[in-house]
Amino acid sequence: MKQLSNKKHALPKIAILMLRGLEGCGVTNYARHMQAFFRQEESTCDIFALMKITKSHVGRPDTSKDVDFIPFTYEERAETVARLNKYDLVLLFSVPPKSAFEAVQTYVEDIHRQINKPLIFINHDHHLISFSRNMRYKDAIEACDKVFCHSLQETSKGFVTWVKKHDVK
Repeated sequence: MKQLSNKKHALPKIAILMLRGLEGCGVTNYARHMQAFFRQEESTCDIFALMKITKSHVGRPDTSKDVDFIPFTYEERAETVARLNKYDLVLLFSVPPKSAFEAVQTYVEDIHRQINKPLIFINHDHHLISFSRNMRYKDAIEACDKVFCHSLQETSKGFVTWVKKHDVK
């Protein structure tokens, strides 16, 4: 009989990129739990959150005071990308809202396309109402190497239907 090893398998060193900041809802909670799992496995999972991107308050960051994250401003994007490029993998959890400051309009070119590690888009939005508020959503998705969505089921206002309708590559 084979002896099972107690040795933990090495996980990639990952960064979670949240370009909508900490919104205090499901996306932040998913990041929190992923980070906890990686830490339990004695691996690295750092959360980077873009802050101060709109005049109005986005989400409910006050519900996420326990999240260990690295805040950055749009002005610090080059330095942040340099840090992200030291990870094995970058997971994109959110993109800026359409209400973001005009300077943020170039985030796909300034951030996504400057990342030289695999960039995986994790789609958390499941309904047209949610992802229709995302700035340059198609461009953001197409700048990633892969896309992960929680369901491939086509619904009238779902992600897969939207991707097909907008001919996302």
